[in-house]
Amino acid sequence: MAAFGCSSVRWPGAWACDGDVPPIFLQAIVLPGEVSAAQQIRKLEEYFAERPATRPLVIVDYSNELDLRSIGLASERRRACFWRPAGDGQRPPVPAELDIVEVRSAEMLAEFEHISADGFEAALPRSGWHPPAVLDDPRFRVWIGRVNSLPVGAAMAYVGDDVVGVYGVAVAPSARRRGYGAALTWHATRVEPALPAAIQPSEMAVGVYRRLGYVPIGEFTPWDRPPPG
Repeated sequence: MAAFGCSSVRWPGAWACDGDVPPIFLQAIVLPGEVSAAQQIRKLEEYFAERPATRPLVIVDYSNELDLRSIGLASERRRACFWRPAGDGQRPPVPAELDIVEVRSAEMLAEFEHISADGFEAALPRSGWHPPAVLDDPRFRVWIGRVNSLPVGAAMAYVGDDVVGVYGVAVAPSARRRGYGAALTWHATRVEPALPAAIQPSEMAVGVYRRLGYVPIGEFTPWDRPPPG
């Protein structure tokens, strides 16, 4: 959000940002335990009270206790969070033809977004997801997987103080079932070998992550604004 030039706020048990950013990003994250569900709902209602109904609004609830229909959101099915300890167990084979390269320029970031759009089969613009300023943060790491110099997949990681967050693992449909997704995931997982890692996989990818040593540790509820009409 800072790279987009947007400010964010924190209050007990929550983080929020009212920036006008691509819909792949969250506008709020709510954690369990610190504040009651009723209080969190009131805070979110107040914070987003003036956000136009035409703008995306995506909130994830890790308490699984909120009802955000009052701010025009609909819940999706709960999703699992997975975690793995630090260590080299479950290392997958890396296909010999796969070259994993780190993104270090705006041009490579655009290439990353194009292959991500292919991999997620997303009905979104194929660029503009991440401002180049994200590359100024040494904790934000981005990779492209290439075969014969052509992009086939992508992955991201953010190195936190206590855990590596793995995000955005995607493989183009034409390149799946060749071990590229597992290799990219492992590369992101082990970017800081002393730390454990966490991921929030799609149902399609759960088997891959389990084989890499990830185990489920909880669930969260996504809430978002239904499309108009």
